[in-house]
Amino acid sequence: MEVNQKIIIGGTENSSLKKLSQLLSNEGMQIIETNSNSLEILFEVMENKPAAVFFTSETSQPEKLIEKLLKINPKPLVNYIVQEDSFFQSGIKPDKNVTVLKEPLNADNVACSIIGHLGRKEADIKNAAEYLSRLHNYVSEILSRLCVTPNYNGFIYLREAIKMAVLEPVNTRSFSKCVYPRISQKFQSSTASIERNIRTVIQKGWQRAPLSDKADIFGTCAARSEWHPTNGEFILIIADKVNWEMNNLSKVAN
Repeated sequence: MEVNQKIIIGGTENSSLKKLSQLLSNEGMQIIETNSNSLEILFEVMENKPAAVFFTSETSQPEKLIEKLLKINPKPLVNYIVQEDSFFQSGIKPDKNVTVLKEPLNADNVACSIIGHLGRKEADIKNAAEYLSRLHNYVSEILSRLCVTPNYNGFIYLREAIKMAVLEPVNTRSFSKCVYPRISQKFQSSTASIERNIRTVIQKGWQRAPLSDKADIFGTCAARSEWHPTNGEFILIIADKVNWEMNNLSKVAN
């Protein structure tokens, strides 16, 4: 019997749900995104019969929505996300079909959990978690080679941007409209501050990094004294290298 892999995400303007949507999509789930309006969510669930649905406290009358969702056959796994300060005030009681989650949401753990609920093999869940951990560590290692260190505010922003570029298609035009705003939501900082701090940490690292390491990653461009990568070039070139290296490691392991 084929496993139902449809997931409805209600309110992808929420940064945690946006990341969760990306992670589940990367795992082969069919993601159906809608806004946080309760009627829109209910309509999509009735129309698509998903295995699971996620929405936040921004959805109006969540208790009534959950009541209606649980009358649909087959029942979806309902995941309701609330702010940490109102977690214990929520009148919604968890049961086998209803999970109440609190912000900040650990999207990696939730993705692994939902994959498990939907009948995916434990090895698949473990592999997904291990891949994300390897990705995090490998990006950090490359940044260290380029003298981009955690003592700069832009370090974590830059690492996050590179990971996003590895996990989903990104082009240089997407940074100001998509990448920076999502990082700013996650770290509660302005988009301008994210862009500025990333630019600063790239410039500082570029000045100090050995030419051999720069050439290994950026090619012959790095040998030209007048050439300095833009934020987008730096992020995308490293993301391509990370993708290539990690795919080769996977082939060797198999």
